[in-house]
Amino acid sequence: MAKGVRWTYEIHFHNYDEDNRVSPSIFTDLRDFFPNKFGLILDPNQTIRTIYAYKTPLSKWQLTSFTIYHLFIVLETDQGWWSIEKDGESIIIRRSNWKSTIITENKRGSRGLRVSFVKEATGKKSIGNLLHWLCFECEVFDSYHFLFSNCKAFSKRVFDYVADNEELCWYDGAFS
Repeated sequence: MAKGVRWTYEIHFHNYDEDNRVSPSIFTDLRDFFPNKFGLILDPNQTIRTIYAYKTPLSKWQLTSFTIYHLFIVLETDQGWWSIEKDGESIIIRRSNWKSTIITENKRGSRGLRVSFVKEATGKKSIGNLLHWLCFECEVFDSYHFLFSNCKAFSKRVFDYVADNEELCWYDGAFS
């Protein structure tokens, strides 16, 4: 389990092209990430139509993901699919034309683990709104803590920010 001993204050952005090849970028200076370079890559005005929460076990040896698991967010826009998650080092954002790529890949490649759907809701923000919130509402400066600022807490904050009048709650299976 990631313990956050090496929080880097970085955003890892993985953009998959039409042939599903990834172009990874690491942004350490958020002024470079938003809005200048990001605006050259993709349209920040993309409306988030639907937001999904997914979970996966922390290791392949884990028999159940009832209490211990990794939680991440998937976003659907008119121009593609996005995922956003927090690990012990950074915030990771991925964009692809294919939902399957977003769900099955992580920062290091294939997740290789069971991925379970948790909840979905209608979105009410744009990608630009979300990125601004991440960069300027202190999310990227909130270093990882395995109890209080982990992937679950981060995913809940993202879900609650983007979703239209819905919250990610413990009874959804996200915090059991």
